[in-house]
Amino acid sequence: MTVKPAHELYTCSFSGGNETRLVSEVQIELPDMPPEEEMRNYDKAIKDQKFTREVIPDDIYTWPEWKIEEYAKAQWHRRLNGEWWLIKGEPFYIPGGALTFFDYWTTEGGKKPAFRMEALDFFLFWYMFVERDPNIFGMYDLKCRRLGDTEKIMFLVWERTTRFKNVKAGLQSYTDDEAAANFSRLTTGNANMPFFFKPLHSGSDKMCLAYMRPSEVMTLKKIREMSKRIDTKNEHEQFLNSYIDYESTQTGKYDGRQLFTYHLDEVFKIKPHLLNPKEQWKNIKKVQSLNNDMLIYGKSVFSSTVEEKTTGDVDETTIDIAEWFWDNSDPNDRNEFGRTYSGLARVFRGYEYNAPIDEYGFHQVEKARNFRDAKIKQYREKGDFAGLLDLYHKEPASPEEALSQASEKCVLFPEMCHARLNQIKNGLNRWDEKIAGYRPKVVEGELVWENGIRNTRVVFIPTKGGKWHISQHPLKPNAISRRPGVYRKSDGTPVDMAMFRPDNMGYYRMGC
Repeated sequence: MTVKPAHELYTCSFSGGNETRLVSEVQIELPDMPPEEEMRNYDKAIKDQKFTREVIPDDIYTWPEWKIEEYAKAQWHRRLNGEWWLIKGEPFYIPGGALTFFDYWTTEGGKKPAFRMEALDFFLFWYMFVERDPNIFGMYDLKCRRLGDTEKIMFLVWERTTRFKNVKAGLQSYTDDEAAANFSRLTTGNANMPFFFKPLHSGSDKMCLAYMRPSEVMTLKKIREMSKRIDTKNEHEQFLNSYIDYESTQTGKYDGRQLFTYHLDEVFKIKPHLLNPKEQWKNIKKVQSLNNDMLIYGKSVFSSTVEEKTTGDVDETTIDIAEWFWDNSDPNDRNEFGRTYSGLARVFRGYEYNAPIDEYGFHQVEKARNFRDAKIKQYREKGDFAGLLDLYHKEPASPEEALSQASEKCVLFPEMCHARLNQIKNGLNRWDEKIAGYRPKVVEGELVWENGIRNTRVVFIPTKGGKWHISQHPLKPNAISRRPGVYRKSDGTPVDMAMFRPDNMGYYRMGC
């Protein structure tokens, strides 16, 4: 594939009133769209409009130096500006970082990444929303399992670090071994990047990637001999003076070290007594900002599927922590300075993002939905509500499923509640039989006393954003009866009196 000179390629700009793309709960502004004839794939039939990876010419090292430099400049222009592509007749903006990932990154398995719409949405959220917003510290990524986000985030850490001089990046994970494994992924990707994107680095890459000038003359000589790219007159200018490393799973690591990029992987699998994510995040925010948090200097990624873990001496479970980050990272709920309470912007990516893809990168959602529904049905038929809850954690359809608590933490038996919610959603009765003509309808609203007078009739007022989400009203509303009962005073003295009792109790359930 031949790439035009840099000055003829698409340049990213924002003139206002642009198209948007919904990712999770954020309408992300896309850059200015060029005419279709200037998009990639315009010259192809719609059935042939697929993403194709950039391939470096085999004979590039035989080219004259000026031509190699022109090619490298064009690739850097694509990395910084992105491109518009026609995929199966639809225009899609692919950010420059995403192009670099799809074209050149090497995964843990030694392969190039497949073009997938879930990955495109991931990179759009990061590059077009998180990176562009000066009031966001980073991304809180709540997801289903096996999406490959760790690989994408390792790329993000590498990409941000190698795009700037004098910056530092750090990694942590739910175990020390996992942190080392993630760093190994990153170094694999770095080692296989083309020469025009791979900065010079010194020393071993087992513990740290140091894009710095070595202190030992012999080491510098070896690098010079191996790369043949160092001009001895400007040795200092040819090193970024940036680095990436990783630390153990302990609260307080990286405290006092200014970080440009930070990643805490599988944060909600960490046993709370090892590392407290909320306390660690307080530390990280301090080293990624200036002027008492007023100026955000760096960006972070917190990512994880959810697994419930706790210890005898820690009252909070990992799900409690996950829920805290979710509730306090709503990108549409900010203070007057544009900050969420946590400083992060949340994004949810459920099981549908892990559906198989077709040749264009679109997900076969219906196939994934039917397969998951069959598994849910099996769990319900066996009465295995613990297994069902585990499925919701690993393959959630919504944040509420991902953050479901187990029965011992909630008296409402959430596993059974979720099973019933799924039946309501799919028009099934309690025996999993289809209800003819059923249309699930949930109305948001408030339950209030009629005319504001307590202990009279209760009425339901539909209100968008109301605390109650009601799918069915009682056939006999406000059905109560007075029955004899015994009331005990604070001193334990019994008093015979008539007591109110709800008559609908055997037919309906509601909870918080």
